[in-house]
Amino acid sequence: MASDVSIVRRKALHRVIAGLFLLFIGLLWLGAELGLIRLTPALACSVFFVGMGLALLVIGFVEMKQR
Repeated sequence: MASDVSIVRRKALHRVIAGLFLLFIGLLWLGAELGLIRLTPALACSVFFVGMGLALLVIGFVEMKQR
C-alpha cells in the first residue's frame, strides 16, 4: 500500500516538474514576444505553453494532496 502511494506521488511530482518546465518555456517565449501588440502565432504558442504548464501544476498538486 505504501509503495502505491509512493508511485502515485512520484508521478504527481513528475507532472509538477513538467508543468514548471512548460511554464518556464512559455514565459520565456512570452517575454520574447512582449513587444508585439497583435496576436502572432508565437504569442499564441506562448499562451498555450503557459496554460499547459499551469494545468499540469494544478493536476500534480491536487494529486499530491489527495494521497
